[in-house]
Amino acid sequence: MTTKRRARELGIPYPGVTGTFNSITDVPEVEVGYTTLIDGEGLVEIGKGSVRTGVTAILTCN
Repeated sequence: MTTKRRARELGIPYPGVTGTFNSITDVPEVEVGYTTLIDGEGLVEIGKGSVRTGVTAILTCN
């Protein structure tokens, strides 16, 4: 099983310390939302469907 390693784990220096979850959601006044849209059923066939797409929004609330 392959796991992704974070930059700090690879020795790349960054100023500051990570938050509780080591995530963008640790940043005060930042909200993250997402949705996934699915249209159709079954296997994905180019030009026919089904379709799966999504969007992620990062909002600053100040």
